[in-house]
Amino acid sequence: MSDLDLKPLHDVLYKLLNQLDEFCRANNIEYWIDAGTLLGYKRHGKIIPWDDDIDICMKRADYEKFITTYKGREGYELVTFDNNDKYKKINIPCKLMYTHSRVKETYDIEHNVTDVSFGIFLDIFPYDKYSNNYVVRRSQRLLSMLYKCKYASFTSMPSMLKKIMGTIGRILPIPLLYWAKNQQLRVMSFSNNGVYSAGIETPFHRAIFEEDEIFPLKEVDFNGFMVFAPNNIDVYLEKMFDKDYMSLPHESNRVCHIESYEILSRQ
Repeated sequence: MSDLDLKPLHDVLYKLLNQLDEFCRANNIEYWIDAGTLLGYKRHGKIIPWDDDIDICMKRADYEKFITTYKGREGYELVTFDNNDKYKKINIPCKLMYTHSRVKETYDIEHNVTDVSFGIFLDIFPYDKYSNNYVVRRSQRLLSMLYKCKYASFTSMPSMLKKIMGTIGRILPIPLLYWAKNQQLRVMSFSNNGVYSAGIETPFHRAIFEEDEIFPLKEVDFNGFMVFAPNNIDVYLEKMFDKDYMSLPHESNRVCHIESYEILSRQ
């Protein structure tokens, strides 16, 4: 478990979540807490004590509306691959950041991404609707492999596979990836798709959810904040993790993914 005191960082994360929640409610945008954040709610009633971010999901249409309309208070900035040329995490398409802070992420240090310093953040992911047919669904996910290659091109990775992926990624122009994504989304919009999972550009494919396992969303008390969560939290977490998700991991596996952080000012 990390020796970092994460309490001040968690306080900022709750403020970021409150900012996002206020904006989404005011603009009729649906979101829900996801992954480790949802697990934190279920197991601890708050952020997992050793966690360092918050995970948020939105349906594709809500996600697109959010990233094109979001306006927050001073100190809160939406960062995407489109609006910030220093942001290289194409595998995490959007972050809401507190700009009066700095974070050094372990992954960046391990992969020699040292020229960028961003603030404490929420990760925001689109969710797309996929085919019920496994083979068709796999084909719908092929684009994510190209995004994975593009991300590899921004990092220094030792394995031969990652080097090959990085080489492929370097010759892939970003406009081509975006064009392919938009074309595939257009085709999928006419298909009889019935299950949800992480967006087609997201390299990791965490789980497949039936519509009624996510919707309608329900409000939950997350450390004193009312936020939205999937309809069937237990099934959602079991699919994302396993049946034993309520058990605490061994102390050696209670991993924080940042090396250090600094809060420059508070609001």
